[in-house]
Amino acid sequence: MVDLNEHNAGDLFRAGLDPESPRPPRVSIATAIHDGRRRRTSRRLAVAGGAAVAIAVAVAVPAALAATRNDSAPPGLNPTAPAASPYPAITDTGTPGPTRSGPPIGATPGASFAAPPFAEAPTACDVHALAGTADGTATLVTAGSPDGAVHFGQQYRKGEAAVEVVRWRAGQPAVVAVPGADAEVVAVNNGGDAVGNSKLDGQPTAWRLRGDTVTPLPGPGEAYAHAVNVQGDVAGNRGADDVRGRPVVWRGGNPYADLPLPAGATGGRAMAIDEWGSVFGSVAFGARVVPYSWAANGTGTQLPLPPNTGSATVTSARSGWATGTAGDGASARPVRWSTLGGIVVVLEGIKPAPGEVNANGMVLGRADDGRAVLLAGEKRIVLPAILDPTGDRPNLATALSDDGRTIAGRALGADGTVQAVVWTCR
Repeated sequence: MVDLNEHNAGDLFRAGLDPESPRPPRVSIATAIHDGRRRRTSRRLAVAGGAAVAIAVAVAVPAALAATRNDSAPPGLNPTAPAASPYPAITDTGTPGPTRSGPPIGATPGASFAAPPFAEAPTACDVHALAGTADGTATLVTAGSPDGAVHFGQQYRKGEAAVEVVRWRAGQPAVVAVPGADAEVVAVNNGGDAVGNSKLDGQPTAWRLRGDTVTPLPGPGEAYAHAVNVQGDVAGNRGADDVRGRPVVWRGGNPYADLPLPAGATGGRAMAIDEWGSVFGSVAFGARVVPYSWAANGTGTQLPLPPNTGSATVTSARSGWATGTAGDGASARPVRWSTLGGIVVVLEGIKPAPGEVNANGMVLGRADDGRAVLLAGEKRIVLPAILDPTGDRPNLATALSDDGRTIAGRALGADGTVQAVVWTCR
């Protein structure tokens, strides 16, 4: 991630910002001027096969990943609870995916929380610019709801070296007043619950946004929100926004609870939370970082690594899937986990780090030439551009609906500036 300052922010914004960032940077942009009822148990989810899969490894994953919430325990934690017997290892055949045997904890039937029908992979997409408000200039999308109904992002105000939060509904923009500097929405669920971060009196602060009301998340002084699930549970960090910090979870509006670290761990980062309350992220053992998950009762489990790989990080998770990067430097590879069956696959056709994964196992990414890409089943769909990007000035897809039909992010506009866009697929 690059750090912007008032001298170089404009050039980098026009150039497409940091091409290696897995999502638009939270602090860097603004410093200058970062669900559902589960499908029926017989559902089969598509896993990326053919060109999308290079290698698969079967590893048993404890059933703690599917553990139900223990409401009698302190919020989100019961680290002494024994793990249930593990799920059987499964073989990645390129077609079946993970399933859950019941609805997510706390979910109620209804249109606002129901997952979409099983989605066949789209075959083509169109791109459309998302306009900012009348007093805005350059825009980008930072988060979107799994049903594709609402997106959040940022825009520059005309004549000002500052950004503001924008919400789009049905393509219509509205500025949302968020206190503090460097404000960014990082995640939103289908119920309209959004979470984000800003600096209040110079201190990083995590908050919840409902409607137009912003409420700081209770707990630690320096906090960072990363994800929110259908229940409104939030995953994030305190102390530092990387694996030097401590992963935490806010459940149901309660104060934060530290997620337990395994013996010898020096820190960690919580990046995602699924409908069942399982948190996904990474744990550090000094310089070595491994992918990790915590069940709703706090029980921790390391996710499998591809062969000949000693480290990996998780950046996105949903409905039995997770994505991230294995290895680092020249050896870095984009990967996806089937978190219930213990499968990790290396994804072909996109650069690390991959973007969001949806409930059907579809994954966002970026090609070598800077174009945004959707991996869906055996298909690799290159998303159209308004202006041809380059490797240094890429388009970036940041939000993916569960049915794969609505994708949002940023692209180079006709004048070469960064433009919020939505891709509609069919």
